Amino acid sequence: MSTIGNKKFFSLVFSFIGLTVSTVVASLMFTSLVFARSVDRTPVIATLTGLEHNIKSVAILADGRMQLLDVGGQLKVTRLTPEALENLKSMAHGLAGVELENVRSQIVCMMMPMPELSDLSVAAYDWQKDAWGRDLTLVLTQINCAVANKTFPKEQWAKERAESLRAAIKILALNELK
Repeated sequence: MSTIGNKKFFSLVFSFIGLTVSTVVASLMFTSLVFARSVDRTPVIATLTGLEHNIKSVAILADGRMQLLDVGGQLKVTRLTPEALENLKSMAHGLAGVELENVRSQIVCMMMPMPELSDLSVAAYDWQKDAWGRDLTLVLTQINCAVANKTFPKEQWAKERAESLRAAIKILALNELK
């Protein structure tokens, strides 16, 4: 192999290694998406992340599966009832595309926040294609005084819906621990 051929070969190998490393870094940054899509490419409707009773993340998939990722990295998959899935989809539809408010508090109280599944992300919904998008948007975080960065819907009805969706997913997830 000529010197030019060697250079091209090594350039290709190093670019592949760089691509692999950047893929690993990206996957570590987006663990809530990776675990939900690790089994297949089914669209994710909503995710709930944080930490509560050893549950690190919960994902609701469009086909009716719920995936729970525990702190040890174990993935548990369960099937939701059709009624539960329709209820979650209905709440998520209403949150897809709502206007959000991001607040940064300069003063944070001394209270230590309880570890909980608190960060709710919802997929965008394409009404013309009648399909869930691949990108998730953070729509609700903890809102207490111990948290500096808060995200929540601007409209009160949307905030209540986000809180209801978060509570419903949390109840379904914690129910799987029994």
